[in-house]
Amino acid sequence: MTRPAVEILLSHRWPGNVRELENIMGRIAILCDRTVGAADLSMLAADQRRPLSWHAIEREAIEKALRVNHGNRARAAEQLGISVRTLQYRLKEYHLGQAAASEGSRA
Repeated sequence: MTRPAVEILLSHRWPGNVRELENIMGRIAILCDRTVGAADLSMLAADQRRPLSWHAIEREAIEKALRVNHGNRARAAEQLGISVRTLQYRLKEYHLGQAAASEGSRA
């Protein structure tokens, strides 16, 4: 993390206390594949209005993995570090099956 990013984390009010911090750090770990800068923490302003749940973070990570891998579920599952079966279960749970199928057919 860059110094400005750390300063943003330290200066944030954290209305959700430790759980909110855990959610933010989990989201950062999943979505950022490089050094985290101040711009990557823009989510903090929105999170003060609507705290992120683990499901929201997981769903976003799955959507991103499918997008990056052009709908290829096997590669998306590998990138996420889960089995294809687990990915299929999550797609059904989050109602992402149709979107993922149509994304894959465009590739």
